[in-house]
Amino acid sequence: MHQVLYLTRAKLSLSRAHTLNIVKTAEYVTALGDCTVTLFSAAKESKSKEAIFHDKAVRNDFPLDICVRRRSVFRALLSLHRKYDVIYLRDPFLWHVGCFARFILRKKVVFEVHGSHEWWWAKPFWRFSIAAAHGLLFITKNLQEYYNSAKPQIVVHTGGFDAADFEDRPDIRELRSELSLPQNATIILYAGSFLWHSKDMLVSLIEKLPQSAILVVLGVKKEEKQVLEKMARERNILHRLMVIGRLTPSAVPPYLLAADILINPLLIQYPGSVSSKLFEYLAAGKPIVSSGGAAVREILIDGQNALLVDSPTAEHFAHAIKRIIENNNVRILLSKNALKDSRAYTWQKRAEVVSEFLKGIL
Repeated sequence: MHQVLYLTRAKLSLSRAHTLNIVKTAEYVTALGDCTVTLFSAAKESKSKEAIFHDKAVRNDFPLDICVRRRSVFRALLSLHRKYDVIYLRDPFLWHVGCFARFILRKKVVFEVHGSHEWWWAKPFWRFSIAAAHGLLFITKNLQEYYNSAKPQIVVHTGGFDAADFEDRPDIRELRSELSLPQNATIILYAGSFLWHSKDMLVSLIEKLPQSAILVVLGVKKEEKQVLEKMARERNILHRLMVIGRLTPSAVPPYLLAADILINPLLIQYPGSVSSKLFEYLAAGKPIVSSGGAAVREILIDGQNALLVDSPTAEHFAHAIKRIIENNNVRILLSKNALKDSRAYTWQKRAEVVSEFLKGIL
């Protein structure tokens, strides 16, 4: 069995899309049995392995190396490299670690490419990391085309979902009762942070929807919650807004299943700009309204498994949402196709692609 050392600086206890990607990749690739992935985090961790596994709903054990103090990734590589066949990296700022692993330690290096020129000053580090790698995993076809590398490479979706989280589909009224959501409202739900998404648009959107509709915003920071509620209060629509703070990944699926329509007002359109939330959105089997950047269109197909808008404005999103509310046939079609298409985006499917690629590199 091949041994893979996954090196990261990420604090894995945080409820972020990238930490879920890292943990689930290690979990599911190891579970397949062809490779064992040891995940080493250099971050200062306040939670135990058991707590992180619980929060991330890890069902398959794998080696996780964490510590209550900050550590050196470079030092970890020096002390551990003899045990491993492949060094797996996702952080472009660890490009020097990749170079040292490949050219000095003679290790196989794989790099997962998930960005390009979101920050101009980071562009060289992406290029350095790609140069250091033997093989590349791109999270979108757009990124693959952007870099146009001749190295061995694959395209594999950046996120996923645990199929078990969506197998049990309780009655929606029971779910809403358990989650303290209004029974008779049309629930429009947004899940995630506002790093690349518009909170101003969300508040304006409420004003343009039917009175029976409410907006539920899920998983935002405390300060973001306060800003949203202040904006809604000033417009006298606070009663149509529910803001729920940070949740562990395992707590998110019930909210998605309890909603009527899921939205993704993504502001940016870089080659790797695809929201990880979309995979769980699809798995929920609910109508989706999303911005329509090129990377998003690799997953969502307008009029089939989602409605896509060219510009993330309140007017465009409201128009698409009203179309779903007013046309039951559209709602049924989008829901049916979303659920069907979601089967390609489980963490299991992602791991199968990654595992085969790793074996090919070796």
